Amino acid sequence: MKRQLYVGKNKPSQSQMNSVKNDTSWFNEFKKPKGGFWTSTIKVVADYKITSEWIEYRQNSNWLIKEDENIYELEVAPNANVYTIKSKKDFENLKTNYSLDANTKSDINIDFEKLQSDGYSGLRVTRNTYTLLNGWDCESTLWFKWCFTNVQKIPKKDCEIY
Repeated sequence: MKRQLYVGKNKPSQSQMNSVKNDTSWFNEFKKPKGGFWTSTIKVVADYKITSEWIEYRQNSNWLIKEDENIYELEVAPNANVYTIKSKKDFENLKTNYSLDANTKSDINIDFEKLQSDGYSGLRVTRNTYTLLNGWDCESTLWFKWCFTNVQKIPKKDCEIY
């Protein structure tokens, strides 16, 4: 899996990671779990600047990177086992095997805890499939456990940010 970017105030570490827990509360309209750790895949753009779908989404939404936020590059461990939704078929498989309930055709309450107990390190949606999951804004990975061999702060001057 390609290197990942994380945006946050503090350097991410295993000790800061919270276990992923299903959130079936009625007000959780985006069907996202509690806990976990979110990243987006690194992209290299013009002039060798670094960005990600998440950074681009934030900038296009006028949710700019704040002065007290940092950007970190994370190297994914080779043994990371990520369930990736690359196609509608992958999404249908997810619905069949990891749904908490039988919702409408397009909506799904994912059993994140079952994904984790079945040995998956995380769940990834691609730039072509993120719209299949309600509330997922762009290509991203939700990590259930720490799967990184190296974390390095990236100077903002090396990133494609406004």
